[in-house]
Amino acid sequence: VTEAGIEPRTNPNLVSAHLYHTSCGTREVKAWYQPMISAPSRGRVTLQVAGGHCLLQVRREIGIEGGFVLTASEIINPGEHVPASDEQVITSFIQSDEGGRFNQHETEYRLVEGDRSKPVAEGMKWVPMAELKQSLALSNVASFQLRCMASLLIPEMNPTLGT
Repeated sequence: VTEAGIEPRTNPNLVSAHLYHTSCGTREVKAWYQPMISAPSRGRVTLQVAGGHCLLQVRREIGIEGGFVLTASEIINPGEHVPASDEQVITSFIQSDEGGRFNQHETEYRLVEGDRSKPVAEGMKWVPMAELKQSLALSNVASFQLRCMASLLIPEMNPTLGT
């Protein structure tokens, strides 16, 4: 712990938190120090799709009523090790996670071709697109990451849009 924030002692490639002096003349408090988390590497969110289904998992989510949400097939947070992958990527995009809590955070979102014949881990399930669509309509059910990925699936969840 230093005056600048919290930094890893031995490995600079770990997540750190720094204090940034912030000011805004139109707020009740005109200036303050804002802690922001910095990660040395990009995260990755992957959603597997196959035959009108997507592979979802249930994960613990702090701050959500009930404590659990449906989310993408894989979530690796910025700063965590991202293993190499030979998955068939359908499409991908990079999204900045910067804001009031994060500095220089990016996550790669990937839609990949899955295989429904392979066994899945505990807490994971292949879900039809119609069920994904229903889940998105409910509050505190789908994670932020899953909602981002679902934006790539609008035509699959709404096949009549193109007619």
